Amino acid sequence: MQYQYVGVQRRERVEILTVDFPPSNALDPQVRDDLSRALTQAERDDEVWCVIITAAGEKFFMGGANIRALVELDVAGALARAQAARKFLEQLWSMSKPVIAAINGYCLGGGLELALACDIRVAAEHAELGLPEVALGLMPGGGGSQRLPMVLGQGWARYLIMIGQRLKARQAMDIGLVQRVSPSGEVIEEAMEVATAINRNGPLGVRMAKKALNASTQMPLDQALDEENRLWASLFNTQDLRRGVEAFLNKQKPLYQAD
Repeated sequence: MQYQYVGVQRRERVEILTVDFPPSNALDPQVRDDLSRALTQAERDDEVWCVIITAAGEKFFMGGANIRALVELDVAGALARAQAARKFLEQLWSMSKPVIAAINGYCLGGGLELALACDIRVAAEHAELGLPEVALGLMPGGGGSQRLPMVLGQGWARYLIMIGQRLKARQAMDIGLVQRVSPSGEVIEEAMEVATAINRNGPLGVRMAKKALNASTQMPLDQALDEENRLWASLFNTQDLRRGVEAFLNKQKPLYQAD
């Protein structure tokens, strides 16, 4: 399927989605729409076990919203825009398959909010990350004030959001905002290395683990533990579990098929 602002490439069982919306790959509505449709297609495709989201060039991953367009909004228009962004980011957050953000440059505002809705973040060493909205008299409006504390805890989240500070990639890794840093120009290969490591495992186990992890952020502990128990037990009705156990007992490499 062809999209206006998103390129699609398949490598093994990994779908790579590349945003190409010059000059800054801003997360405008048309970009969100293309990404949403590409993610829906990846979700439905049994041959896709992992997704990478990146962007064209090496200057911008995503530079956030189009600032000129924001100036024209009134309260009703701003609320509608925020709710549309929320719907898209909730779609990304709830994907059953792991999603890796391969951050190849500036990752600011809405760009970081998108990355926070991914499962894992890999950044090129020259990348900069931040939620600088307060410098414009704004605040994060695409989930940043909710998902950043999930990742970093309240202390770092409040510090970064209230100051609007940008972090270099290695600073971001030091506090847990990104999980791996690559040399410039190699972020896709770094993300592919992560995706390949994930895909060596039972795909259904990975997907159930993701559901359980998401539940931990949305439910009280007792309910989240109930959900974990249910998801764990559901895997005993899969062929993949049998393949994994038999391969382990026979000291062989499992050949998972996601069934």
